[in-house]
Amino acid sequence: MKLIMENWRGYLAEAMKTVADLPDDLYIGIMDEGGENVHFYYSDEDGNDTDFYDDPISGMVSIHRPLRGGGPLKLKPEGDCAGAWVISSTEATKGWGPLLYDIAIEWATENGEGLTPDRSSVSVDAVKVWDYYLTKRSDVSADQLDDLENTLTDPEEDNCAQASAKDYAGDKWADTPLSKKYTKAPTTLAQLRKMNKLRERS
Repeated sequence: MKLIMENWRGYLAEAMKTVADLPDDLYIGIMDEGGENVHFYYSDEDGNDTDFYDDPISGMVSIHRPLRGGGPLKLKPEGDCAGAWVISSTEATKGWGPLLYDIAIEWATENGEGLTPDRSSVSVDAVKVWDYYLTKRSDVSADQLDDLENTLTDPEEDNCAQASAKDYAGDKWADTPLSKKYTKAPTTLAQLRKMNKLRERS
């Protein structure tokens, strides 16, 4: 059975799935690839990711350290981003994406200074998701990031590529939820660990 993949369009309309909604045979996997790329996904008891076409619940949120630029792919630098991790990609079975997002923010807060949206391109639907975190989630904190030109502040530590924010809002980029980093206390991770529902791999 082909699954309907969540592209975040229904995030605001649906009740967010919680740890309590996880079936007995479903776990949360975390794969750390050398401290540069980390993936959060639905897994079986052994930590293997569930299949998008064969399992009723699947999904993955991937994050990375800010890119320094260069290399064989001639990547553009993303700045220090005040120590935050950056979203790389997301997909999940409809209704099950937000739980992975919360876990990614918590892990990025524990292992860095939070999480920030994709720095180059973000869909309109994703903007709504980040706006929800900014305006509706009292348990999530947001901090403003500068651009690579030091438009807002003199220190360079908070400089972060703002292409996605500028493409979305032009000169008003700093007013968008895309221009910020997000942190959250690890309440969901603590619950998963207590329930033995977390599978961490490297």
